[in-house]
Amino acid sequence: MLCLAAVAAVVLSAGCVGGSDQSAKDGDTVSVFYTLTVDGVEKESNFGSTPLEFTIGAGTMIQGFNDGVIGMKAGETKTIEVSPENGYGVYSKENVTELPLSDLKESLGTVSVGDIVQVTDVYGREWNAEILSIDEEKDTADAAVNHPLAGKTLIFTVMLDSITPAK
Repeated sequence: MLCLAAVAAVVLSAGCVGGSDQSAKDGDTVSVFYTLTVDGVEKESNFGSTPLEFTIGAGTMIQGFNDGVIGMKAGETKTIEVSPENGYGVYSKENVTELPLSDLKESLGTVSVGDIVQVTDVYGREWNAEILSIDEEKDTADAAVNHPLAGKTLIFTVMLDSITPAK
């Protein structure tokens, strides 16, 4: 009986049975499954697919998601609510850019002040642009450009799949 207890102690201390008590911390690389919900609508999910892998604190994730994963343990699931300030920012009419009006008309037909149109930057990322003013003579439209999720509270359901400790 004493031998069986000793073998069980060795197996448990080797990590072969049971979970790790390690919590995710800055510098660790983690793999997560998540579902993003905005305004009660599921926007994206990788459950049933490949986990998202990132290094905590590397600046590759929005701050609220990054911070929400800190302290989680492998196998843990939690809901992370991310404010606009810690997500994609608050909606701002200060991020103004000039767009070619003829291009907008060609793709949309008509363009009016107040319209929200999608524009693509040089990196292929899509942004929402609110038309603020139109200058027919200059063939331009001034638009406030924001991330499509700017101003939105983001609700993530996150399951931490694995932690690779920082070296």
